[in-house]
Amino acid sequence: MGMDWGGRSARTVGPAVGLAAGLGLGLAGGCLNIGAFNCSDSNQCLRDGEPGFCQPTTGFCSYGDPACPTGFRYGEEAGDGLAGECVPSAEPTTGMPVTTTPMSDSSSTGDGESSSGDVNPVTTLDPSTTTVDPTGTDTGDTCGGLEMECCTGDVCDDGLGCFAGTCGCVDTIAAGTNHTCVTRTDGKVLCWGANDTGQLGLVGVISSPIPVLTAESLLGGEGLKATAIDASSHTCALREDGSAVCWGENATGASVPGLPSKVAAQPTQVALVAAWQQLALGTGFSCIGRGDNFLATCFGSNNVGQLTGVAAPGPVDIEALFMFAEIDGGTNHVCGRTATGEMYCWGDNALGQLGVNPATVPFSATVRQLLVPPVGDIAVGRAHTCARVSNEIQCWGDNSLGQLGDGTTTNSLAPVTAVLPNAPIANLWAHGDTTCARMGTGEVYCWGDNQGDKLLIVGQTANDLFSPTPLLLDITDAMLMPVAVEQVVHGSGHGCILSDDHQVMCWGLNAQGQAGNGIPSAQVLAPEPVTISCE
Repeated sequence: MGMDWGGRSARTVGPAVGLAAGLGLGLAGGCLNIGAFNCSDSNQCLRDGEPGFCQPTTGFCSYGDPACPTGFRYGEEAGDGLAGECVPSAEPTTGMPVTTTPMSDSSSTGDGESSSGDVNPVTTLDPSTTTVDPTGTDTGDTCGGLEMECCTGDVCDDGLGCFAGTCGCVDTIAAGTNHTCVTRTDGKVLCWGANDTGQLGLVGVISSPIPVLTAESLLGGEGLKATAIDASSHTCALREDGSAVCWGENATGASVPGLPSKVAAQPTQVALVAAWQQLALGTGFSCIGRGDNFLATCFGSNNVGQLTGVAAPGPVDIEALFMFAEIDGGTNHVCGRTATGEMYCWGDNALGQLGVNPATVPFSATVRQLLVPPVGDIAVGRAHTCARVSNEIQCWGDNSLGQLGDGTTTNSLAPVTAVLPNAPIANLWAHGDTTCARMGTGEVYCWGDNQGDKLLIVGQTANDLFSPTPLLLDITDAMLMPVAVEQVVHGSGHGCILSDDHQVMCWGLNAQGQAGNGIPSAQVLAPEPVTISCE
């Protein structure tokens, strides 16, 4: 599916349209002095049909403007002398936390439940990003700069890495509950979308439709470079010194075990043994692989055995007998793969996601080996599990939305084979009730839930559709050329890809800016590029 990259599709804005239109008429007439307009929600910001962003620190509307360092400029209705000025980066404070817009005490846990509690203060707030010129730091040569070809020997300018022959700065991407995050080659983390449970790692920000640096990335420091990231209702990142930091929803200790706050509003180091290797986040719990052969440590919720019987919030080291080369977490269950291809799972089994009868084993607080052939990759969804066996994708568990990919909606305790082209399979992912496989050619097939049009079903816009048969994602660039995908992620209602030339593109539900195109809207119907600052 192609689109006009020179414009944007129509957006639906909430009940603030009448108020904003009235303000515009009054100002245009020049005879009605209504003073400055204070907003409390971004839905109240609209200028000539363009949705804006309500700046939480001032309560005035701002609108996207790449000429400003932060990417936003205050509207003419802003008061305090800010009308028409660029939104500045907040200065660091000393001794006093930034509390001008406190984060809501009520937060969603991602499964419909709510939690309440305090948030952690942060003494630095700078959601600044800049729009990078396509030539980046290129000095006139034909290679080395941003989006230029890599020089001989895979050499790119400082701060850039070589991705499939092109210089770029995005390493990895993750999507969670209404938010998206990326890591850059310099180790900094940028996030966008909702921040109601601290997903962006910043205090005083309600949401952001453009990528903003997390608090830790603003602080910097040796050894703090992020090397991997994963997201659910909370987010965790691994750092080059082997430590891990987490932020976001923390009602069950999923972000920082032992932290009394229900929200970890800024990245906080997990006070556990270092040398972390992998991340596996679920709803309300986290597992992190560590050690030479990835002994797994889990913490957070334990309502259906996620911590293998240890009282929440843990942490608990999964038995030393099980050394994993890969781990992955679903909503309430976890699976691990050993270096020799054995597969083990534990936690919830309400819909057969552990491969055994839920009538006799509703959940397992002990690690269970699954009797499947040696597996190459694993992917764990909300209540289904998949593995790559030779050159097939086999799945089991819940299939109510076709997430097993066998063309049916029948649940299965035994592995069924997804209907995919006979081509090499490179990667496998599962997020919620959606499953995706990347072929060796760079094409991506996805199946299952289509909330927010995550599957990009042509001609369909309803949020309650699904596909039990794998569909080819139609991802094209500005020239309508197919995009080779390196990584695909899905949040609660949106999707994003990282291309093999380091470009990030997102689509789907976007009311809180989770698609990252700079304009909050009901939905983004086709993949749109996300501008990632490399500085």
